[in-house]
Amino acid sequence: MDDSDRSLAVRRTLSKRFGWVCWYCGVKLYKDGGHQDHIVPKCDGGTDHFENLALSCCFCNMAKARFQFRSLHLLEIVRLR
Repeated sequence: MDDSDRSLAVRRTLSKRFGWVCWYCGVKLYKDGGHQDHIVPKCDGGTDHFENLALSCCFCNMAKARFQFRSLHLLEIVRLR
């Protein structure tokens, strides 16, 4: 299994876990869509463990970048899009 197959398998598992919606904003995601996102970024000590992974839409993943949604205000901005 190559990296793209593994990545697709992880996204599918996360999609089932999160009900096919973005963990941050709740937007509906389509089959095999969404991004695998580290809730606590790896650069801040986060791991690849499933409990640290979320499924996010492209917008939220790019808006979050390497930061954590520690600020409710930042999360509200993302949800208002």
